Amino acid sequence: MRIAKTLFTSEDLKIDFSPSVANIDHCVAITFTPFVAETENVLDGSGYAGDFLLANGFDLIAVKSSKNLWFQNLSQTALNEIQRFLETAEPNYKKRVGYGSSMGGYAAIQFSNALKLDVVLALSPQFAIDQPYDQRWALAAKNIVFQHRINQAAIYDRCKYFVAHDPRDIDTVHVEKLRALIAPTLFIDICIPFAGHPVSYYLAETGLIQDLALSAFRFLNIDNVKIHVGRKKSKTYCYELSKRLTARAKNKSALIAIDRAIAIDNRVDEFYLQRCVAQNALGQADAALTAAQMLATKNIQNTYLLGPLAVFLFECGDFETALKIINHALAIDSNSAELQYARSRICEHRHELTEAILSANHALMISPRSSRVALQLAALHWKQGGLRNMVAAAWHGLNALRLAGRKWVAANLP
Repeated sequence: MRIAKTLFTSEDLKIDFSPSVANIDHCVAITFTPFVAETENVLDGSGYAGDFLLANGFDLIAVKSSKNLWFQNLSQTALNEIQRFLETAEPNYKKRVGYGSSMGGYAAIQFSNALKLDVVLALSPQFAIDQPYDQRWALAAKNIVFQHRINQAAIYDRCKYFVAHDPRDIDTVHVEKLRALIAPTLFIDICIPFAGHPVSYYLAETGLIQDLALSAFRFLNIDNVKIHVGRKKSKTYCYELSKRLTARAKNKSALIAIDRAIAIDNRVDEFYLQRCVAQNALGQADAALTAAQMLATKNIQNTYLLGPLAVFLFECGDFETALKIINHALAIDSNSAELQYARSRICEHRHELTEAILSANHALMISPRSSRVALQLAALHWKQGGLRNMVAAAWHGLNALRLAGRKWVAANLP
């Protein structure tokens, strides 16, 4: 990739322009990077899908953020530089398209009006990450000062929005809030069941992601893209399907599905934990526990796996290994409300009430709007006894009811 010009740069943000070798349609793609790992260097690369777009005749403006700030670090000065470049480009671009996944999908929609985009393709976009209806990004949201919000002013009334998501995922809540802002004729809802978050993994595994992008950008429709063709060769699809089947107590089918995912890729630890869950639900408790204990011996650094693994071991009765795993996870990320909550439950069942209360208190400090944690803390204070603890239990119990009411209102009112 040849970067012709850097339009803007700061400590955690870089915006590069790169021309395509053969841009015969005079189109420019503006892409936004997704959520990045701490060790990942994205500022020097081609950005999200950059090489693919350049190879297919799109000039590229790559907006790259090294911090997961949901592009709140994209200042008006930076936006002005992009706008100035677009307005003075020779020849003028006939079409401007925006592209991103998850955090990047949010940004493509957020800045669609400011950049006067003609088309946006957003894969599993988030509407807002600091609201009670979705706590997945709550910790990241606490460190962000939001100056950009998706609202009516952010939506461009001449832009066509292609929004892909898994209808069984919580992403649907975000999509419905987007739908309320965008005219029906401009909103193309691409539902991909069992694709998980983000759907980009499924689309890449089925070989459809490039077809989808090119069809949306070039032809403004996706009629010829067979979204569900080849889904059985997607490990993500098989994994998400297995989880759904387990939830519906269709455990034999769940085991078949997760075995298919493992056959596609036997290096994914999450698949083995899901297999344990399916086995356990089928009544193969000893085999499931043994497999989970073997998984626990691995040097896993992924806290999104360690938490559920600890909970599974705890529910199978292996409190000692569960506590060891959860402590390992907390050594990696002590500011996870989910992990602190899990540790509180494990310590409670080990009759370590002081430690259980400490972890529950920590979880509530991290996630003060969690009714589940508030109820846990109330129950622990009640168990500990004494007048002061009973007053604390009552206060946390009332707080939990208040929080639960707020969540119901947020989920059910427009």
